[in-house]
Amino acid sequence: MSAERVIGAARACPALVRSDVRRLRRRPTRSSDHGLRRVTGPRDLGGVQAQATAPDAPSTSSATAAGTGRKVSRNPKVCVVGGGFGGLYTALRLSTLVWPGNSKPEITLVDQRDRFVFKPLLYELLTEELELDEVAPRFVDVLSRSGVRFQQGKVGEILPRGEEDGEGKVRLEGGAEIDYDYLVVAFGSGTRLDIVEGAEENAMPFCNLEDAIGLKEYLRREAGEGRRPKLAVVGGGVNGVELAASLADRCGDQALVQVITPGEDILESYPKDQRRNAWNALSAGGVEVRLGTKVRKIEKGAEDGGRYRLSVENAECGEEVVEVDKVLWTAGQKPSPIPEGVRESGAPGGSGSSESSFFTRNESGNVVTDENLRMVDSSYVFALGDIAVLAGEKESKYAFTAQVAFQQSDYVAWNVWSTINNQPLLPFQYQHLGDMMSLGQSEATVALPIGGLNLTGLPASLLRKTAYIYRMPTLEYTARLGFNWASKLLMGK
Repeated sequence: MSAERVIGAARACPALVRSDVRRLRRRPTRSSDHGLRRVTGPRDLGGVQAQATAPDAPSTSSATAAGTGRKVSRNPKVCVVGGGFGGLYTALRLSTLVWPGNSKPEITLVDQRDRFVFKPLLYELLTEELELDEVAPRFVDVLSRSGVRFQQGKVGEILPRGEEDGEGKVRLEGGAEIDYDYLVVAFGSGTRLDIVEGAEENAMPFCNLEDAIGLKEYLRREAGEGRRPKLAVVGGGVNGVELAASLADRCGDQALVQVITPGEDILESYPKDQRRNAWNALSAGGVEVRLGTKVRKIEKGAEDGGRYRLSVENAECGEEVVEVDKVLWTAGQKPSPIPEGVRESGAPGGSGSSESSFFTRNESGNVVTDENLRMVDSSYVFALGDIAVLAGEKESKYAFTAQVAFQQSDYVAWNVWSTINNQPLLPFQYQHLGDMMSLGQSEATVALPIGGLNLTGLPASLLRKTAYIYRMPTLEYTARLGFNWASKLLMGK
């Protein structure tokens, strides 16, 4: 593989580390490395135009799928299941890559919801700083100029690819079918509500669009009736701290907010400066923080009061019961495995999978991949985001964050391109770009991987907003969100 091609590949996947580039450059040049041409790849998430150098490849009518000996007599079809950060951005990256000859695939994105949710901005929806369409645009609008087809529906059955030129199928509940040659699974993650008795029935998670809208309506109703609700946020991680700060910012003295966490500090895995900034914001907003406190049980209170009873335990105070009006649960996330009820047919998968499953999964039901994010024992299935687990690992070594999914989408799109065009795949290399969290409309804390640099207050808020503006899925939404925030800043809102 020529040095020029390797450098081009690194530019197309900007998170590729230099050690891998050097390793690839040491490979001997093959006779097939001649006839290079410039290929312009998609804009990376930081707003930099990426370029890749790739060889002229045969058109799909005469191409052979990598590692399968399977000839494809038409344009390949790629089905991406899951429209979160990993799935949507993979589909968009695939659509903007330059495809040699006639190899550009038909790309279909499947999700059971009709909107893409930019989850880090749910707090801005709660505080009414942003509108619904800015935080959660419709898939059909996001994909309208991309060439990617959107299919709304819940997956009911996934069939593997047949021998030789047979296609795989994704069947949706209701009867719709999507044919595919290459499958990308990105089911995402959800909130863990199974670790405390009564949490599933009585606690409200804050994880998706429905949660944010439900909480927003509840607060509006309580304010309209002149009540001052007592809100318990369970969990002292980043989600709990952001939610508590947003509630304090929105409600002021119209609500009592407390954070309950079993840890000895909030944000225990975060830098000291960020913890201090978060403490200052919570204190300024009047948020009570109860450290070292474990929730043992959640029950519905008296029917006439409509309150909830939390049985908690603290090393200093022992056991007690806390009564609140709403329990907001942020204590932990869990990856969403292949959804229950999804039937699979084909060759047996790996450890922990049933005989009828062609997915290679671990005991938790997550898809096991190699370093290229391609499913083990498969040449055409890729997985990314919270559902993907590297072979040999019991669980993902990466945090369940948008930052990980953003970077993995670059690699999956590039590796699907490489597989179709018979080129080497790139191993995923994660680069941590820092931590950002919202602490209110004009407050945030940002830790950058540059000499331990930490920002707080308005500068951190502006940097966080700028980063998310650039990370919006299309230039149209980047411009729209940037204009909105700039207008509000100029008007002093």
